[in-house]
Amino acid sequence: MKKILAVFAALAFAGAAGAAMLFDGSSNTVYKATTDNANVPLTQAGGVITLTDNSPSANISAAVFGNFNATTLSNVGDTLTISFRINNIPPSSNTPLNISLSGDRGVGVHNTDMGYSTFERSYAGFKVTQAIDTALNAVNFSRWNGGPAGNTTADRNILSGATNTAMGAYNTGTGVDRFDAVRTADITFSVVRASSTDFQLAYTLNVSGGTGLQSFTSSTYVPSGDNYFQLNNALTTFAVGFAGTMDNGSVLNLSNLQVQFIPEPGTLSFLLSASGLMLLGRKLRRG
Repeated sequence: MKKILAVFAALAFAGAAGAAMLFDGSSNTVYKATTDNANVPLTQAGGVITLTDNSPSANISAAVFGNFNATTLSNVGDTLTISFRINNIPPSSNTPLNISLSGDRGVGVHNTDMGYSTFERSYAGFKVTQAIDTALNAVNFSRWNGGPAGNTTADRNILSGATNTAMGAYNTGTGVDRFDAVRTADITFSVVRASSTDFQLAYTLNVSGGTGLQSFTSSTYVPSGDNYFQLNNALTTFAVGFAGTMDNGSVLNLSNLQVQFIPEPGTLSFLLSASGLMLLGRKLRRG
């Protein structure tokens, strides 16, 4: 009986935790997509991911990206989240940090370092842009056009915004809440299945030395047009980086990077209950 109770206690704990880890920056591999891969090295050690601009060219576009098990947000309340700490940012003024969650739409994920424009092809999804070193740090939500599913012939500009459609914008504040080059920040970006017909985007920012967690939510996204992310598409890939703003000596430094899937509560409870009943049945049959 004690073992059976222990099983249910473990299941209850799992229900409290709720999330399934899809990508862990301490153990899973990240790649880079830059406009000068030869001179922008990427290192990953001890859970710290560093992208350094040693390029003689100015205004480099550079991002780290990674892949996870294809995940469809099928039920209302299903959530996919990327979270990380950013420790260093380019020191130039008005630098935008871009964070995206996307689906490969039938082409297959990239699993090697890429040229920046090549990486952007045939993905569709969602992006949040965090302005840095401005009086009012703007947060902008957007979706981007991935082109026809399976198409790899056109650049999609995932992180630079050329095919983006705005979904909402906010200011994060001034003073201690301003995100600039001398601070670190904990960031979370989520895509949520808001209803049977739409998604919603959510973003949180916690700046070191600030007043606490700042939260922002976009307007809901109802898919329109075959080239955009659809309700039945799966998310497969994340990217974090800068579009055309990195100069020699600039560093992007991330830690605690994780991508997690949080199922809607009803599905999680059902799965936990089913698992518990199966384990209980096995225990009773054995003894």
